[in-house]
Amino acid sequence: MSDDQIRQLIEIGQFEEVNKGSGGNKTVKRFFDLILGLVAAAVLLVIIVVVAVLVRLTSPGPALYWSDRVGRHNKIFKMPKFRSSTSTT
Repeated sequence: MSDDQIRQLIEIGQFEEVNKGSGGNKTVKRFFDLILGLVAAAVLLVIIVVVAVLVRLTSPGPALYWSDRVGRHNKIFKMPKFRSSTSTT
């Protein structure tokens, strides 16, 4: 995409330039991205722990189990999942 095409898209509000500018702006953006990512990870960790405790307290058996999944190139990998039914089913 040429600079003229980008300018036209910006003028009609269909395109927003991201990460153009000085290195200081990129550093600030990177800093905020890292902080937001850490905050989101902390919040999700708390939610995951609360759900695991609630599952464990409301029924016998483990809160998580490992499920086999098929990935890229038919490679099988294990993925942790919350148990949504009793451990005997």
